[in-house]
Amino acid sequence: MHPTDSSLKPLKTALKKLENKSLERLLLEIASLSTSNKVWLEAKVLGEKKISNSAAYYEQEIVKSFFSGNWPELSKARKAVSDFSKASGSEEAKIDLMVFYVETGTSYTLKYGDIDEPFYSSLESMFFKAVKTLNKSGNLALIETFKPRLQAIVKKTEDMGWGYHDNLADFFEVLGKPGEEKKLFE
Repeated sequence: MHPTDSSLKPLKTALKKLENKSLERLLLEIASLSTSNKVWLEAKVLGEKKISNSAAYYEQEIVKSFFSGNWPELSKARKAVSDFSKASGSEEAKIDLMVFYVETGTSYTLKYGDIDEPFYSSLESMFFKAVKTLNKSGNLALIETFKPRLQAIVKKTEDMGWGYHDNLADFFEVLGKPGEEKKLFE
């Protein structure tokens, strides 16, 4: 649950009254509460210096979400992507984690067999989000960087059910064609 702007007003007012040292202590205390808080704050404050460490942490969270229990915890894996995206200023790092999510989910289904439609829908939507973000960037070099990984995912899914392969192939087809993704849902 995300707080609303109005619910944050009292906190914002109180924080404005704090001196720098008090604010620094508060942020360090928040960072010490959990690894997730620490990694997020490092990515936010230290930027590029910590992006790779942060990405590695969130990749581990995604892998744990898929492979640690009896059933993948897709909401936790998606939250890892979302949290990293909010903290990272690097478009490439954000896309990389989105693609990693789909790669991990695809590996899961290759290992354990056909899953269910909601599972594939989650992977499809993340794949589509990566393609859409790449297209929106208009950065041809960035598109070319991710194209082989996205193509490899499509290839690995050829024998999978629930229309998973077909949807990924359709999404891949519009990679590098900004605006074309809209036609998929007409």
